[in-house]
Amino acid sequence: MKLGLWLKIILMELIHGLISKLKIILFTITLLLNGCFFKSEEAVLIDTLKNKYANLKVNQGHKDQVIASIEALSKDKKLRDHLPLYQSLIQKMGDGHLVLNEKREFKEDYFQVELKIQKKVFAKVPGEVEFKEVLEVDSIPVEKWVEEHSHHVSASSIHGKRYRTLKMIESRNEGLFDVGRLGLNDKSSLQIEKKKRPSRPACITGYPFDESIYVIKVNSFWCEGKSDKREDIFNNFKIALDRQVEVADFYEKIILDLRDNGGGADQEVRYLLGHFISKKAFLYSYQFVGKEKITEFIEPLPASLGEKPITVLINGGCFSACEVVAGVLKDAESRNLVGERTHGGAGDPLKTEFSNSILTYPSCLVWRQNGSLYEGVGVMPTVMGESNSLKRASLLD
Repeated sequence: MKLGLWLKIILMELIHGLISKLKIILFTITLLLNGCFFKSEEAVLIDTLKNKYANLKVNQGHKDQVIASIEALSKDKKLRDHLPLYQSLIQKMGDGHLVLNEKREFKEDYFQVELKIQKKVFAKVPGEVEFKEVLEVDSIPVEKWVEEHSHHVSASSIHGKRYRTLKMIESRNEGLFDVGRLGLNDKSSLQIEKKKRPSRPACITGYPFDESIYVIKVNSFWCEGKSDKREDIFNNFKIALDRQVEVADFYEKIILDLRDNGGGADQEVRYLLGHFISKKAFLYSYQFVGKEKITEFIEPLPASLGEKPITVLINGGCFSACEVVAGVLKDAESRNLVGERTHGGAGDPLKTEFSNSILTYPSCLVWRQNGSLYEGVGVMPTVMGESNSLKRASLLD
């Protein structure tokens, strides 16, 4: 009897213990489901904008208002269910590096037209040498069309937003809208046919402008190839640049064309600048959130062409890493920059993933030698240029 009683007591204790543990497990699950042990996606988004987004300090009053709108939206609308609403608010922050994209296979519609985007917009007409000025897009005046479609893009400046909006006509629409016809200044029109996106141009090309001037066109500071390894991507850039530098060394003057260069990586920036500076130069100052401000310098490489006359072409499509190159060559080397102001964006972007979207955001502030930020400002040309920027550059020392 005593043994049976003890077994019964032990069994009851075991059952009681299991029930207690089960209650704890159920209570924990309830807390998890209610976000007590982890932040909701909306909370993570807001926390990132408030505490990790470095460019919050640029035009902070406006950005604080937008974040307040996001907080209000998050009270009854989930990020995963109302992504377009959150995207529209992120775009209002006014930062070319701050982007909330849907997770999906990238599919880009390509409108088969080549544009030159300056104060005026010019289009390449098939079969003709000269570009023609674009006055209308689908019977709407160009600037009015830009105003109506600019909400589709994120940008750090007004001129950068204009550039990116117009660029969607050419190749970055992603199926958001159709463009049918461009009205030209000679009263003719150019029909736009949607075709498969062609292969990307080589990241660096070059050609002789005349017998004494060589043009090096840098399309990107990120040269992807068959391999996506970081080392291989840099080597692609290095090989392409070395090839052009070797040829350019036989010419008296160099034109470095950075127009429409959307940026890339720091290692590529340093390697290119090493070929075009003549002395030790201020590279940039930067400050990550919560860290001290750091200043870095760069030395010319042994094979530098920095003693040659060098002129740089820029426009609103020169963004991020591209702007650092333009800024260094202007500030440290006093090179002439011909064209239009660069976009105005910098900041070593990082990513935060959500269930059906990805937030890209700049993690640091970046300053030029003259003390101004790249973000929202950009780099001004020393010589304003329109469609004749290349010709103007060729006439400068």
